[in-house]
Amino acid sequence: MRRILDLYGHPPADGRVICVDELGPLKLQSRPGRGWRPKGQPTRLRATYTRDQGVRHMMAALDLSSGKLHYRDYLA
Repeated sequence: MRRILDLYGHPPADGRVICVDELGPLKLQSRPGRGWRPKGQPTRLRATYTRDQGVRHMMAALDLSSGKLHYRDYLA
C-alpha cells in the first residue's frame, strides 16, 4: 500500500501510473421491506429480470495528471 500511495504522490517523470480495479458480477437478491413510493407507481422490475435487449458495459480510465476520463462502452 505504501508503494502505491508513493506512486500517486511522486509519479515517474517519464511514465504513467495505471491502476486497475474490477467489479465482478453482482449477486442481486430481493429484500423485504417498504419503499417511500406509492404502491404500483412506477412499475418495478425485479433485479434479476431477463435482459433481452443486451447489457451495456463501460471500461474507463482516469488520467490523474490531466483529470481526463477516457472511456469506451459497448453493448453485449
